[in-house]
Amino acid sequence: MDPWVVGARLAWQFRGVISAALVAFAVTTWLFLIVVMGALTGGFSASKEFVGASSITCVGASPKGVGLTQEQAGNAAKILAVARRLKIPPRGQVVAIATALQESTLVNLGHGDRDSLGLFQQRPSQGWGSPAETQDVVKSTEAFFGRAKHTNNRGLLDVKGWQTMPVTVAAQTVQGSGFPEAYAKHETQSVAIVEAATGTSGLCEQVSLGGDGKWEAPLPAGGLVPGSPFGMRVHPITGTARMHEGTDFAAAQGTPVFAMSSGKVTHAGPIGGYGNLVIVDHGGGVTTRYAHMSRVDVKTGQRVRAGQQIGAVGSTGQSTGAHLHLEVRVREEAVDPLPWLKDKALDLDGREA
Repeated sequence: MDPWVVGARLAWQFRGVISAALVAFAVTTWLFLIVVMGALTGGFSASKEFVGASSITCVGASPKGVGLTQEQAGNAAKILAVARRLKIPPRGQVVAIATALQESTLVNLGHGDRDSLGLFQQRPSQGWGSPAETQDVVKSTEAFFGRAKHTNNRGLLDVKGWQTMPVTVAAQTVQGSGFPEAYAKHETQSVAIVEAATGTSGLCEQVSLGGDGKWEAPLPAGGLVPGSPFGMRVHPITGTARMHEGTDFAAAQGTPVFAMSSGKVTHAGPIGGYGNLVIVDHGGGVTTRYAHMSRVDVKTGQRVRAGQQIGAVGSTGQSTGAHLHLEVRVREEAVDPLPWLKDKALDLDGREA
């Protein structure tokens, strides 16, 4: 008999087995390619979950109904944003908020008992990180949960059975407070805060993460002289009252201007009253704008790193003298750059040439 005929009959007889084998081969090949591409691109890196972790922003804090000031609501929203990124269940979120309420009243403190700092009053001398890290909302929250890279101290998720512990016991296992029962009095309010944050509006209209976590000054060291601040003012050229959506820094013509964090240039060139303007998108809805420059050293679509020169100080557009007009925007809403950047451990306020 013709071997081709025999082969065809056998193929038909075992068609089910052959089909299954082909499907298995295709699936295996597909999975293999995914793994290879993931390894090559870093797509499976756990750190990708928290790119830009230090650059967390809360816009439009709404403290209504939970007994918080706008500042407290903003900090609570940041803690909860970190918790959800880490997939912490609501019970853990309540413990974190109750702890921060007791330790700092949800105000990012630069002082405390001995060297205690930040929302959780973590002590650098006890291994919780540097002073800057303990005051970084994201890093201190990660540390509280035991998921920080900058400290090996035990956090909440390292405590066996924390899910069934009373709030005060769970908090105390992490904090080691001299007043271990104090956390309990904040439980009711903490539950309300966590519930409010899960509503349609939440504690903040927008909570975003952007950049690579590294922020640097936009001008050389010693060259930061704050001028016109963020807020309403009489425009120096038009003479009309209008919102000044950034902060000005006086600097000599030609002084280098640097990108403050990594990102992608979305505009590079002249535009209206801004003159020569560079806009950098840092991800997470966060953008920075650098205006009135004498020249632009980057192109639209180019990727830049923190500290990379993008142009030079000038007086193009509607300007009365050489200076840098700096803006920070979160989903296109302008925020005051100085406190926003200070929350990223970058203090541009009060520096002198």
